[in-house]
Amino acid sequence: MNKKIYIVIIVLFGFLLKSCDPTYPVSISNQTDSEVTIQAKKTLRFWNDSIKLKELSDENWIEFNLKPKQSIECGMTIGGLRNDLPFSELKILKPQDTIIAKNENQVMELFAKSFFGNLNTPYKLTIK
Repeated sequence: MNKKIYIVIIVLFGFLLKSCDPTYPVSISNQTDSEVTIQAKKTLRFWNDSIKLKELSDENWIEFNLKPKQSIECGMTIGGLRNDLPFSELKILKPQDTIIAKNENQVMELFAKSFFGNLNTPYKLTIK
């Protein structure tokens, strides 16, 4: 009898693990041949321990530089990206161009997508 209970517990535990949403990192990657400057209005979900950040005078705005071919992980999401965005606004300053996303929908449009238009996982914003 005890053996059956253990088997049922193991099977139920397996189902619970299978139904959990996966976690994915959120990263920004500079694939250009020049340094870029990123200005972002961070949310509570933003974190970074690999690159020096400069706090700007506006509330929650930060700035950092990415060297050519450098990447930064700036958050983690469980399941979908929409509710776990690490920034609500974003400015990417390149030597010849500036990309501005003024709201979360525009930020979402910057992330890599599959052929069918779904966001790729892990979530990666690639600057080209």
